[in-house]
Amino acid sequence: MNNDIIETVSNVLTKSEKTELHRHELDIEDGIKSFVKVGNALNSIKEKLLYRERYDTFDEYVKDRWNMGRHYAYRLIRGSELAERFPDLSTEAEARELNKVPYTDQSDVLERAKKSADMEGKKLSAQHIKLAAVEPSTMTARVEDVAEEPWESDSQSELWNMYFDGLSELQEIAKRLGVHPEGCWFHTYADTINSKIKDLTRIGLHTRPAGACPECAGGITPDCDTCRDRGWLPKGRLDAVNNSK
Repeated sequence: MNNDIIETVSNVLTKSEKTELHRHELDIEDGIKSFVKVGNALNSIKEKLLYRERYDTFDEYVKDRWNMGRHYAYRLIRGSELAERFPDLSTEAEARELNKVPYTDQSDVLERAKKSADMEGKKLSAQHIKLAAVEPSTMTARVEDVAEEPWESDSQSELWNMYFDGLSELQEIAKRLGVHPEGCWFHTYADTINSKIKDLTRIGLHTRPAGACPECAGGITPDCDTCRDRGWLPKGRLDAVNNSK
């Protein structure tokens, strides 16, 4: 907080300021229902120093009055500011994910997330935004505008088999090392290693080509936004597209 500002403002709130503080605090009490309302209220309290009668800093205020950490309070403020631009956001978690995206890309990412949610017949969620933010773009699509032949699973790269075989081999090596006398210290991390390998396996299953894109007939039709002109889709997206028909 700016000490120069504090020196020029009385710590005693005026009647109108107390009324405003009460109104904002009612918004926060009711507001865990609406993160936008909470964020806007917190921002007003912070900017106008409405906490100054009982607290020296905004951080002390949110901690004591609302049992809220400063990082979360500022996330709510940033989220509410973002929601002013994007009314489709309904939770702080959604705003938090979108805030991780560069400003110039936020609109496109949100649109992709909404399309994914629509295809799945679900409400927009933070997970949709998170996945849309890391989706490949047309910048890395296939060079050819139109494929001569539709994409087929037989053409899938051998690299995927190498990936899964490598994970299986790593899991076996870790298991053997864990029971080896030289692996007594390593063994304490066995659960962590198995968990990481399972995560890597899930990522592979989630992202590898699962079938030809039904929207462009495997890449025959150009400018396909569904598969980004690749001709194929991973399992989750392929199931969502098929279920939406």
